[in-house]
Amino acid sequence: MELRKLVRGQPEWSRIESVVRELAARYDRESVHVRFLDADNWLSTPLVLDDEYFVKLVTEQNSLVHALFTATRNLGAFSSGTEGFFGHYGTPYQMAQHELEATERLREVGVNAPNRSRRWRSRGWAC
Repeated sequence: MELRKLVRGQPEWSRIESVVRELAARYDRESVHVRFLDADNWLSTPLVLDDEYFVKLVTEQNSLVHALFTATRNLGAFSSGTEGFFGHYGTPYQMAQHELEATERLREVGVNAPNRSRRWRSRGWAC
């Protein structure tokens, strides 16, 4: 198995289904179509709901991988004589909050970034 697949992990299908059911209820839909994006993404599982909503599922494992990446980047900074400045977000929800805020800042300076909608927790994950 590739290191990427091992580290990134695959969210449990039953948990993905429960999140999708919750999304359908939030958007008042009886049924939804989900398309998983073939993305080389280590920090979330991206999907599109009904060709309308872009959703990123951030799991506990994604948060752990982020912590490992952050520690490695800071170690590299320290080894070059610079103080480490990369921060870790302790939970999937905090990671999602940071990403929404960063996307909003991009939009403020004119970058064509997705409209932020909201973030929420579902069984320990962030969406």
